[in-house]
Amino acid sequence: MQLEFNLTNLGHLLEMTPQSDFLRKMIISLELPTYNKLSSEVLAISQDLLGKLNKCQKHAVLQALATQHYLLIKGMPGTGKTETSVSLVELLVRLGQSVLVTSHTHSAVDNILRRLPSNIDILRLGSISKVHPDVKQYSEQNLVYSSPEELESKLNRKRVSA
Repeated sequence: MQLEFNLTNLGHLLEMTPQSDFLRKMIISLELPTYNKLSSEVLAISQDLLGKLNKCQKHAVLQALATQHYLLIKGMPGTGKTETSVSLVELLVRLGQSVLVTSHTHSAVDNILRRLPSNIDILRLGSISKVHPDVKQYSEQNLVYSSPEELESKLNRKRVSA
């Protein structure tokens, strides 16, 4: 299964499309990310969230907000990557964005979701048996709807999907 996934992704890189060209520049040519200037409004909205982060975490969140395409946040265990991600997700929701949280493991996704404020509308996708008990209430299996239109409406209201 993993081999199929990797070969499919490699095939996408070899296609002659603008998107594949862009991916080749990032992945193969190691083109550095580019950044936009952040507005004073964004900085004002982020003040309280940034206040609880250390200098490196603040820098990572602000860079993530300013990046045009991608940003890699890396660090040793215990350096605050999860807390940085939580603050970034919360800030993006405040700015009216919807966020998709993904990871290689269910526990990493659930660690982020468990730290988000309860007023954020979350949809947790995936097998309920692999979801942490603290976030099962956000599971897609708990959605109640009477029509496809109502389901679409409920899904579109979710600010964070994971």
